[in-house]
Amino acid sequence: MSFKRKIKNAFSWLAKPFKGLPKPSAETLLIAAVLTFNFIVTLSIRLIPLKYGPYLNEFDPYFQYYQAQWIVDKGWGGFIAWFTQPVNKLFWYPTGRDIPSNAYPGVPFVGAFIYLILKGLGINLPMMYVVGFIPAFSAAITTVLLYFIGKELHSKTAGLIASFFFAISAATLPRTSYGFFDDDSISQIYIALFILSFLKAMKGNTRIWPFVGGIALGLIVMTWGAFIYVLNLFALTIIVLVVFRRINNDIIKSYLISMTIALIFALIVPRARGYLPSAQMLLVYLAYVAIFAELYLFKILKRITPLRLTVYLASVIGGTIGIAYLLERLGYFQGIVGKFLIVINPFYKSQNPWLESVAEHYATSWAQFFLNFNLMFIMLPFGIYLITKRASNMDIFMIITTLTSLHATAATNRLFMLSVQPTMIVGAIALASIIGSYAAIFRPPKEYLERRRARLFKGIPTNYGAVLLIVLILITIFTSTATQTNPLRAASIPQSIISTETGSVTYDWIATFEWIKNSLPQNAVIASWWDYGYWITVNTGRITLADNANFNYTQIYLLARALISDENTSLNILKKFGASYVLVYEDMYNASGYLIPIGGDLEKSYWMLRIGYNYTDQQVRQWYLNTTTITIGNQQVALTLPIGPKAKDVVLYKMLFLNIPNKRQIYPSILNQINIPAPTYFTLVYQSPHGSVLIFKILYPEKIGNT
Repeated sequence: MSFKRKIKNAFSWLAKPFKGLPKPSAETLLIAAVLTFNFIVTLSIRLIPLKYGPYLNEFDPYFQYYQAQWIVDKGWGGFIAWFTQPVNKLFWYPTGRDIPSNAYPGVPFVGAFIYLILKGLGINLPMMYVVGFIPAFSAAITTVLLYFIGKELHSKTAGLIASFFFAISAATLPRTSYGFFDDDSISQIYIALFILSFLKAMKGNTRIWPFVGGIALGLIVMTWGAFIYVLNLFALTIIVLVVFRRINNDIIKSYLISMTIALIFALIVPRARGYLPSAQMLLVYLAYVAIFAELYLFKILKRITPLRLTVYLASVIGGTIGIAYLLERLGYFQGIVGKFLIVINPFYKSQNPWLESVAEHYATSWAQFFLNFNLMFIMLPFGIYLITKRASNMDIFMIITTLTSLHATAATNRLFMLSVQPTMIVGAIALASIIGSYAAIFRPPKEYLERRRARLFKGIPTNYGAVLLIVLILITIFTSTATQTNPLRAASIPQSIISTETGSVTYDWIATFEWIKNSLPQNAVIASWWDYGYWITVNTGRITLADNANFNYTQIYLLARALISDENTSLNILKKFGASYVLVYEDMYNASGYLIPIGGDLEKSYWMLRIGYNYTDQQVRQWYLNTTTITIGNQQVALTLPIGPKAKDVVLYKMLFLNIPNKRQIYPSILNQINIPAPTYFTLVYQSPHGSVLIFKILYPEKIGNT
């Protein structure tokens, strides 16, 4: 026996498990290659920020990292201990934060689980690296799942198109790139898995997929407050199918299993449990009622007409809403409030300056839709038309998903992460249909072409169809190069913690954290606007008064007053909180030798005034901030500056425009004319290397004046 044959026989056992499998076709290999390419593209683009260092991006990811580290420090038992941890006094001092009751464990659980698994395998990476990679891998895995969703709904071509456009979509890039370790980035996998499992169940695969869908929903419940939307989307689909008498046993089984599992998860997670007796969950319960009616009530009323059915359902829904309203008035049921009300009524935020001040809550413009979705947004109306024309149960689900998620995104731009998947899928169906209908132009026989085209494009001459296809190709090239946000450029922006307002790299914040750790006592209480709370506490271990959790409106209101009032008022408030230092931030840009403010607490002070004193826009601009045009060199520059009659008394402005030699010294003449004085009871103890971050020590007098 030859040596080659001996080697072959020695390893023949490796091939035994695969002997029964069919050989992959050329098409299967091609699809696998394309999906691998999409996966690599998705991952590669989203790992670009790593070149700036292993920093997390934005604010919330630092709190998620903090929780993950807390779990890891306690080992595998930390997953259970998380639910019973005491009030954390580092956040929202002096009352502290009860983390289990107002945070979701899903994101830190994933980070801690992966870290502990890697550590068990002997791979010792810093926690910051581990959690930083997770969003990028989440997007890459979602890219593959979208192929299978597109395949279930339409074709393999649609799946591949949806997969590719998701990979390069500007809608997901900022929140799935390296370092954005937060709820919506992690939830992309769970949302895709839920959609896929429900589609599979609709096709009769109800042995496993309803359980997979239930676990996916449960993970969303543990991870993201938008689980309210996903559960209600599921419930609304069931109600619509019942109303139009299109529901079947497979769909009923899927809902009962999946939703029940999701509700069990909601009972386990304290924050999610608080939403169960609320109007936000009303559709979920109505769907159970609709299923009961379908299984039992309608059998009694076999000859019921659609009109009568509608009347009965309207009566049930109206009665349920009436009971819910009564329970709400009695205090046993919670109405729709806060961020959820913004989605239903986008004008509500104009009544609440606190909600209106958050950039994530801004309404979405048509330009933003186009720049984020690009060609898929152009294809979207045609895709909706196609699936509406076909109108299967799966199509009804996708129509409801697409329209409701787009409405939510229009109301608040953060929710692009809800609408990106259905938009990519429905847009891909349209593009795949067009390509499939006209691809046969380039090959005989003509009869096949006409038969194929007639299904969707009856009446359009073949030569026009060819022109249409060419035009679409040109649109794709144009929009991908000229109008779409360049994925590489978008992903190349430094993490916010090391970025200036102009996008250049600065390490002012990193230097500030090092100084705080080395120079301030462990029990120091640092007051700042809520944006920087997570950064300060997580990176230095020092106590802060507010952060991005924004669950204590009273404290935010008082903190706003402390920053934009006179010194006596500020001292009275800060003393009640036990604050010992104040941190302020403003990025100054050197324009022809003059320092002009371009982003930071000066701009945020508009909202501090709106929140702290409930001023109108007109009052703020009349008394404090106003936009003026100044001449710098040969240019006219419009700036919002504190030039109102009351501005010079505001303690925040005294800190921001303090004269600091070589760093904050030469301002435009209009500011010098106002002559904002230096603060009396706040002394500068730290200035960052480029002067954007300042820390003041509070010097409380023996007796603080009345306010």
